[in-house]
Parts: sequence; C-alpha cells; structure tokens
Amino acid sequence: MNIKNCIIRNYCPADFNNYLQFCMDANQLNRSGLQVTPKILAEDLNHPHRTPEKDIFIAEKKGEIIGFCELIPELDIGRVLLDALVYPRYRRRGIASELFKLALLRGCDIGAKIVHVDIFEANEPAKRFLKKHGFKGIRRYFELQLRLYDTQIQDISQTAVTIRPLRSDEENRLAMIQNHFFKGSWGYNPNAVEEVSHVVNSSGGSPKDIILCFDGDRTVGYCWTRINQETNARLKRKKGRIHMMGVDPDYRGRGFGKLMLYEGLCHLKNQGIEIVELTTDSKNTAACELYRSVGFEVHSVILWFERALH
Repeated sequence: MNIKNCIIRNYCPADFNNYLQFCMDANQLNRSGLQVTPKILAEDLNHPHRTPEKDIFIAEKKGEIIGFCELIPELDIGRVLLDALVYPRYRRRGIASELFKLALLRGCDIGAKIVHVDIFEANEPAKRFLKKHGFKGIRRYFELQLRLYDTQIQDISQTAVTIRPLRSDEENRLAMIQNHFFKGSWGYNPNAVEEVSHVVNSSGGSPKDIILCFDGDRTVGYCWTRINQETNARLKRKKGRIHMMGVDPDYRGRGFGKLMLYEGLCHLKNQGIEIVELTTDSKNTAACELYRSVGFEVHSVILWFERALH
C-alpha cells in the first residue's frame, strides 16, 4: 500500500536490522530508558504464538522504517493488543491510520472480538487519535516506582512456610499457578507453558529470580522479579521489576501478599538493584495500599482504550 510516497506493508525477516534501529530510536523518543539489542529483539520476535510476518506492519520511505504497528494476539480472552509509533516528522499524514487499519483487519481475520491499546495518560495526541478511531477509555493502571536504595526492608519471614526459587524444570508449575491465581482478572490471558518458558529464559530472566512460597506441598504465592536491561538515565541507578506477583485465592488476607513482596524486594536488593518498578490496576485497592505501605510511589499513569471488532 502506498500513501504519500510511503509504503505500508508486512514485516519480513530482511527488515530485522532496520527494525532494530527503529526500535532503538523509538525508545529514545519515548524516553523509556529501555535497552534494545539484537538478542532482545530476536527474542521478542520469536515469542511463541506470534507471527511477525503477519502481525507487524511497517511504514517505509526510501528504505527507512518510519512507523510500525504490532498486533499481539490474546485469543483465549478474545482480544488483541496493539502497539504503534510513527516518527514525529511523518505524523498527521494518515500513516498511523493506515497501519491501524491493517492491524484491525488482521485482528478480525484471526477471530478477535476486541482490541486494546495502552498509552501514557499525558499523551494527548494519542488520546485524540484513539478517540477519533472509535476507541474508548476503560481502565487506569499505575506505574509505580520504589527507590530501593533508600528503603529498609523488614524481615517478615514465616517459619510455617517454605520459600525457594523456581527450579529450571518447573515452568509448568509456574504456568499453572499463574493461571489459577489470576483466573478472571481483567486483561489476564492464560499462559501456555511454552510462553512462560520463553519469558523465564529470555534476557533479564532466570528461574532463580522467581520466588515460590509453599504451605506443605501447595504453592500459595509467588513473586516473579526481573532484572531490567537498562539503567535509570537520570539517577544512574540499576533497575529491576516486580514482573508478576500472586497469592492463591484461598490464602488471601493472611499476609502472604506482603510476604511475597518483601521476598521479591530482598532478592532484587541482593542483586544490586536500586530502583524497582511495577504496574498495578488502579481498581486493585488492596494491592495499591500494599505497595504504597512499602514506599512505592506513582511514577506515571497508563490508560487502556478499547474498541470492538466487527
């Protein structure tokens, strides 16, 4: 497809180097601080159940990638996620609209019922674009941050439970407890074992960074931490993340959430992490109160938008 001397088409493997450069430039534009390397990008493109050649659309001008839109299928809950960016100097030319059009058609073709997009609350142009294209705001998430180097972590260990890291052969256990703990939670797509294994063993991931809590033989809680492949540009601090954390529904309200959070923070601190980030649903008041009690503060707000696919 051509639009004002710009070609819009599907991604192909030969685009890898140009796409890598685009992703690095995009992170600078968004000031995300995220590091993109050939290995990290290759891992992302090889994620199970994703087909880049069908699910990534690029806008190209004179051999340069100037925009993209990626579709991530989560068909167990009937949705697809979209992520997109066009270089600022090429905006307001209809390029983003064409990229979205192709992605929405792809979503319909694979049987999705809804499409979700998340953006930072301060991104007014993106809000206007999404509303213009029929999206409605439906959810607010908080991106929280803790200065771990300034935080005293209490010892709240419980002798009645067993705490240990995930073993390298336990991806199936992790997938099962995640799907049990988060069943019915908004936006949670059940994880297949191969997906969990891929993330656990990708850059910044390791089984030892996932902490399990047992009551006898029963897994009652876990905290999945990750070491970010980045450094806070302003503070020059090494960053980590509480990627996911959950407690068995039968054990909630008994202090296990706080226990797992503290275990995760202790682990990250022992790895030299100085700033910890996590994302939580603003409607999850219990989680928000727990994180704030430790010292987490809202760093930014993420808005989720939705549109039905027909």
